[in-house]
Amino acid sequence: MAVLLEEIPESLLVEEIDGVPFYRKGYKDVLLGLKEQEEIMGSSKLQSFIIAFIVKFLNRYLPNDLDVVSSESGLHLSTGSNLATDIAIYNINEVGNIFETVYFDTPPKVVIEVDVKVDLEKNKISETAYIKRKTKKMLNFGVEKVVWILTATQTVIIADANQSDWRMTDFGGEIDLMNDIRFSIKQLIEERGFQLPALEN
Repeated sequence: MAVLLEEIPESLLVEEIDGVPFYRKGYKDVLLGLKEQEEIMGSSKLQSFIIAFIVKFLNRYLPNDLDVVSSESGLHLSTGSNLATDIAIYNINEVGNIFETVYFDTPPKVVIEVDVKVDLEKNKISETAYIKRKTKKMLNFGVEKVVWILTATQTVIIADANQSDWRMTDFGGEIDLMNDIRFSIKQLIEERGFQLPALEN
């Protein structure tokens, strides 16, 4: 069954890059009546706990002028480019009125993304191409560092605005985030008394 663009409700839109809309994974099941919208809106337990562990860790070490925001906070880059971020670190003195009910329109210092949560089949691009495209948009906007945490392969990608080469490591590799704040996903998980499961071949 073909799904027309005009049939897709705005509530299933996650973000748009250069005017190209990206819809939430599972949106086709909603349109076909196989799932309710609420069934595809949230993160998995694994994604949620990784985000929670990182936020808890960062709140221990960040100075008072830097704050961690999460929950897919919106980032407005320009007309036709509105992104969602899993974790972003902002200087609270640079964001303007914190009581406004609008997207952020100033670049965060750091963005951390946990998995790709948009459907890429419709846009006919690979996960790698999407990650590159979104990351470059954020770096060009002024974000200093973008970190991708990919749970299926236990891979971390680190893109620094001051370095042309992006670094890739596994969950045991150290992430040098900012201000001498370093951690690994493996470390955060083990601090809570858990062990990373072995990757399936």
